[in-house]
Order: sequence, then C-alpha cells, then structure tokens
Amino acid sequence: MRMTKHHEQYGSPEETIDYEKRMRLQRNARAYIHRTKYRGPYRIDAVCLVLDENAGLQRINHYENIVEN
Repeated sequence: MRMTKHHEQYGSPEETIDYEKRMRLQRNARAYIHRTKYRGPYRIDAVCLVLDENAGLQRINHYENIVEN
C-alpha cells in the first residue's frame, strides 16, 4: 500500500491507515490468496510519502506487516 500526501497540514499519511483500512486490506489479501491458491507466506506493508509544494519528496517511511495474517 502506498499513501502520498502533499504537506502534512491536514494530518500525516500514517493517520489515514486506520483500523477499517487495515481490515479492508486484509480481506482483499485473503480474497487474492484464495483466488490464486497461493500457499506461501505474505505480509502487507505501507509506504507513506509526503511531498513538498513542488512535488519533491519531503519524507518517506516504510512500515512492515501492518496487519496480522
């Protein structure tokens, strides 16, 4: 999952990854795994980007395994 925001005036991209969004991601991952019959390990990561006023990268954070399997 990738979250991009311009500035952090209205909150950080991390704040948008709430419980409901994590549960939606987990449901979609399970549906994909079932459809493709994948049997290996997996994890769901989030990469949060904040851009400055010129669309230049101001900050990037990578969060591993944001939902429980």
